Amino acid sequence: VFESVVKRDPRTVWLSSDDRPVSDLPPVLTAREKAASNGAPVVPQDEAAAAHEEHPARTIGEVPPDAPVGTGA
Repeated sequence: VFESVVKRDPRTVWLSSDDRPVSDLPPVLTAREKAASNGAPVVPQDEAAAAHEEHPARTIGEVPPDAPVGTGA
């Protein structure tokens, strides 16, 4: 799908003033993001690792051909 895509050359960081330094600070969290983190910093790539499954998968076994489903046979 993206085979014909040609990337442009990287652009330099745009600053509103030549005197303004490039910041190493991360983006400011919104009030909702702060509340969701419960005061603990959560790096976005760690959110999936920190999440708990709401509905964990259950093991499914094979049903013998001569037994109806749900009989425990």
